[in-house]
Formats: sequence, C-alpha cells, structure tokens
Amino acid sequence: MGGIHGLTLGHIAGIRIRADWSLLLILGLLTGGLGVGVFPGALPGEAPWLDWLLAALAAVLFLGSLLAHELGHALVARRQGIAVDGITLWLLGGVSELRGNPGTPGAEARTTGAGLGVSAGLAAVFWGLTGILTMTAAPNAAVAVPAWLALMNTLLFAFNAVPALPLDGGRLLHAGLWRWRGSRDRATLSAARLGRAFGVILIVAGVAGIVLVGALGGIWLALIGWFLMGVATAEARQVQIGSALEGLHVRDVMASSPAPVPAWITVDLFVRSFSTARIDTAVPIADLGGRVVGLVSVRRAAAVPPWRRDAVRLQEIAVGVESVPTASPDEPLSDLVERMRGTAGQALVLDGDRPVGTVTLADILRAARLMGPTAWRRPAPGAPGPVGQPRA
Repeated sequence: MGGIHGLTLGHIAGIRIRADWSLLLILGLLTGGLGVGVFPGALPGEAPWLDWLLAALAAVLFLGSLLAHELGHALVARRQGIAVDGITLWLLGGVSELRGNPGTPGAEARTTGAGLGVSAGLAAVFWGLTGILTMTAAPNAAVAVPAWLALMNTLLFAFNAVPALPLDGGRLLHAGLWRWRGSRDRATLSAARLGRAFGVILIVAGVAGIVLVGALGGIWLALIGWFLMGVATAEARQVQIGSALEGLHVRDVMASSPAPVPAWITVDLFVRSFSTARIDTAVPIADLGGRVVGLVSVRRAAAVPPWRRDAVRLQEIAVGVESVPTASPDEPLSDLVERMRGTAGQALVLDGDRPVGTVTLADILRAARLMGPTAWRRPAPGAPGPVGQPRA
C-alpha cells in the first residue's frame, strides 16, 4: 500500500484522522450483518428498528475500537521520536502512518505493545460492563452491544497477537529477534517469513470455506491473508533492497532537477513541456515568490484526462512539499529510503536551500536492480512496493 488516503475527519492529540471510502463498505457490512444475522436472534421479540439501531451503534463503536488501537500505536510512537503522519481507517481496519522505524528493539516493543494493550483494555472494559448489566438484570437490548464489543475486541487482540508480520505479534517477535541477534534486517526476514506463511494459511482457509461450505466470509479471510502476505513480502524486500543499496549516496541515483515550474500553470502546458521526459520524472513547482511548494510527476500529470488538463493547475495535483522527504546529495541513500516510507515515493534533494535534484521510487528500484539482483528474487503476487508501506 503506497499510503492510504481519504477524507479527514479531524485531529486527536494533534494526529490527523482520515477515513478511506472503503470504510463506508465495512460500516455497511457490519451493520447489515448485525441487523440481520446477530441481534434478531439474540433479542427475540424486539422491534426490527431496534435491532438495526443497535447494529449501527455497535458497528460505529467497533470502528472506534479500531481507532483507539491505532491511537495507542501512534501516541507511543511519537513519544519514541517517530513522526506520525496520521491514522486512516479503511476496509481492513486501521493504519497508523509512521514516518520511519523505531531506533531500538525496546522502542519497537513499546510502540507495538501499546496497540495490543488498548485492545486488551477495551475487551476487559466491555466484558466488565456486560457482567455488571447482566447481574443487575438489565434488558437484553442493553447487554447485547457491550457483549458483542467485548467479543470483537477479544478477537481483535488475539488476531493481532499472532507472531507474524505485519501483525503486532509479528512486530513483537521482530523486536525480540532484533535484540537477540543484534540485527534488525535478519529479524525482519525471519518475521516476514512467518507473515507470508500465515497469509497463505488464511487464503487457503478462506478459499476452502467458500468451496466446501459456501461461506462467503471466506472471501474476507482470503482478502486479509492476501494483504498480510503482500505487506510481509514488501518488508522483506525492503531489507533486501537496503542491502543492495549499501554504499550508495543520494547523488548516485538522483535525477538532476529542472528549474522549478510555476505552480499555477495548467496540466496541459506541463504535459506538453515535458512530453519527452521519462514518465517517472518528478519536477519541483514554485509559488509566485519562487519558493518550492511541492513536486509533481509526469506520470501524475499524464493521468489527468486530456479534456480536463486545461482546467487543472499543477498545484491541484502536486504532492505538497510538507509531505516530501528532503535529502542532501552526500547523504547515504539507505537513510533517505527509510524516510520515504509512507510517502508518495518522491524526494527532493537540496544543496542548502537550493533544489538540485529529485529521487523517485523508480530511481531507487533501478539502482537496486543494478547493484543487487538478489533483491528481486521471489516476488510475491500482489505484493505492495518496497517503499511507502504504512504500518498495519
């Protein structure tokens, strides 16, 4: 996943919270499943409107539980000195978009454990609330929602605790292996192998459920397995690419930057001006004062439909400079690769305050292919690219 984006819902403790469009799908599926298949059976005799009302409430509170889990990761990560770009809720749960990796095994364990701790705490709270309501002979309708949330947060904790990347249990295993072996890279490769294996197990189980018993939930299981396998493979490949890039500096792969183009020109003019440039070329754009305010790639501009290019300005499709990592020409390339995680895959190279070049994901991949062909063995079907992986 090269970064999931969506509608900004607001900020919590200075962390931007976003919702991907697919969140509406999961909200609808949860509400429908509860309103049709769970609460009518748990609450016989209740009015259908009450079943649906409780279903919608339970679905929203469960998404709130997912958000709380990710906030646990994000807040502790920030205390460890890791920049947090935000949290996005989407089809498969939540993603904390962290810029960079924990610097020590202990920092990784604390960041990871925080999310698991939140889920365990929420499960305990909802189980306790369920027990209290049951002992006080509260109506079944009052007990149904906390009971379901207790079960779901327990399952969320158990699933995330599985020791396979990119799950929290896999990151805790990674932290332990890192401390034991003294090598983050070796730890990543080991934990990623387990992540791929677990992903395959989920895919096989999902397909078997569909074929043998017609369980449509198998589609969901297989989708999660595919996602986990892809992210685990990408993290392993990131390590392999890092080894291939060892000894290279940013200047070795950067493309010399053309002069910044005005941010207000149309996409049509930009495409015609750079019609012979490589499709992955990134160009800085500047405001009226000549200050660089972002980067725009030829690929992104070419993706704008031809009939709209006259009406769209570059600044509307550019990646803002605040979201673009910067580097100096003499910096080790591996350091820049780390900072490009969770970004759009573009970086601006500065000599002092003067832009002198750009680095894109394509530049890095070309260098990796030349320097280390072993980084390109065992590609995984559907695996996300090696740079720009948000934390799952």
